[in-house]
Amino acid sequence: MLGHVVTVVIVAAVLPILGTIGKTIPEDGEPYLPPHEVIAHIADGDILGTNGVTDRGTDYVAFRGIPYAQPPVGELRFAAPVRNSPWSGLWDGTKDASVCIQGSGENIRGSEDCLYVSVYAPKHAKDLAVLVWIYGGAFTGGDSSYESYAPDFFLDDNVVYVSFNYRLGIFGFMSTEDNVVSGNWGLKDQILALTWIRENIARFGGDPHRVTIFGESAGGASVSYLLQIPQAQGLFDAAIVQSGNSENLWALSTRSRQAAFQVGYNLGIPALLSRTLVERLRTTDAEVLQRTATSVLSQVYILNPLRGLPWAPTIESEGPDAVFTHKSDDHLQKGLFPSKVPVMIGYTSNEAGHAHGLPENLRNYLLFFDVAGNNLAPYSLTSRGTTRGRAAAEIRDHFFEPEGLSSQFNEVVKFINADQFTRGTRRMAENIAPFVPVYFYVFGYMGQITGENPYDGAGHAEELFYLFKQPGEYSREDLVVKDKLVRLWTNFAKFANPTPKKEALLDNVIWPTIDPSSGDLPYVWLNYTISNDLNPDQEEFTFYKDIFERYGDGSYTTY
Repeated sequence: MLGHVVTVVIVAAVLPILGTIGKTIPEDGEPYLPPHEVIAHIADGDILGTNGVTDRGTDYVAFRGIPYAQPPVGELRFAAPVRNSPWSGLWDGTKDASVCIQGSGENIRGSEDCLYVSVYAPKHAKDLAVLVWIYGGAFTGGDSSYESYAPDFFLDDNVVYVSFNYRLGIFGFMSTEDNVVSGNWGLKDQILALTWIRENIARFGGDPHRVTIFGESAGGASVSYLLQIPQAQGLFDAAIVQSGNSENLWALSTRSRQAAFQVGYNLGIPALLSRTLVERLRTTDAEVLQRTATSVLSQVYILNPLRGLPWAPTIESEGPDAVFTHKSDDHLQKGLFPSKVPVMIGYTSNEAGHAHGLPENLRNYLLFFDVAGNNLAPYSLTSRGTTRGRAAAEIRDHFFEPEGLSSQFNEVVKFINADQFTRGTRRMAENIAPFVPVYFYVFGYMGQITGENPYDGAGHAEELFYLFKQPGEYSREDLVVKDKLVRLWTNFAKFANPTPKKEALLDNVIWPTIDPSSGDLPYVWLNYTISNDLNPDQEEFTFYKDIFERYGDGSYTTY
């Protein structure tokens, strides 16, 4: 998974500047079943799986690459997913399915036929809490394979674990900002996958009424969108939002139509109308389309790299396929999100600090702001140019010295943390706290398993090394932190509370929810030891709150 984390982070860096398919076994007699293979029975048909055992001796069963949708090809490209058909015979669920098409240049991998789900359960599981993982990758990369996210640690804590693929990049998030191609196909895949889980998870020993969705980066943003989507209501019972949410500037595409038509232009498609463009793009070879779409990223970014990812969730026009049609910040603040479930939310202590070359990429890309300084103001702040200029000047004075940005490494990191991660996360937590229990965290542990860290604090995605089994050597301290994080996450899945009682493993800490009337934001500091604290990154949050109050238009998408 380390390689995948690198990909996640490098692709996510661009936000400010980002197997084998399962098949049925022929019915020409009973298949030979080696001792390590097992069969599950669901309404769609029978599934061949495998037995496994974790390093700690937990026996488990795994069923991988189960279809939850028809292949989204042909007329189903740029369309809502369609439920899969039942099969006859025995479905081969012993291997991960293909990843969704992703990559650039000569490094494109995966397939459009990628909408599959995988289930891992302790042997003889019955009515266990369920953790459903949604991967990150800047909405352009990532997958649900065992190699990327091995769930052994969760299985040791006696929960059922589920993951699935969803469409990425242009295939998952192209929108013409009208009802021809409304967008958010990746989110619609997630909704259908969650429907499959709700209907089938009891067959694997999971409790369909204790389903917790969790994700990191673009996966965390996806979780936060699902809280707000009416079609997802009732499909999960708790949510964990890690290092990304719909309030973060990068998590909302504000240039979807521009990106879509730029792809058409680059492919030589003479289209002025959405329908003409889409008809041609539906017949374009998938790899050609993927290669062109990734090349368009830099063309769109250069105009304002802090304005959101081009291939990402978007605000749709009202219509039959639409799932997300409103301003996120506005609706969250008013309590208009339908899935009012307990939420755990937080970030790492230095999201932009050192994660595999991220700061260098950011610094080089921010050279643009030496000549276009108004874009330092949050894109969602105001549509008034003069007001934006005044806000941007204050932001530059607050974070930077007068000289060029490229020479101010630490200042760039501090700015990106506040601008793209921490303030939006605090804002979401405070917005939803009057309506649901909210548990806030900051993860700050710097361990051996993540490699040498020349900078202070835990970088983007580093908590994943302690939630998912990694190749490499864990130190004794790493293993302690791993046990703590896994217990907090599984407690939340089982009890909707990460610390239902004092526990020595968790340093006898009781994690409080946010009390909206207190004026403070309590959180837990997740390190080698766990402790309670108040108001993370308070100086920067207060600074931006003042900026929004004095210069903002008053109704926001992101924050």
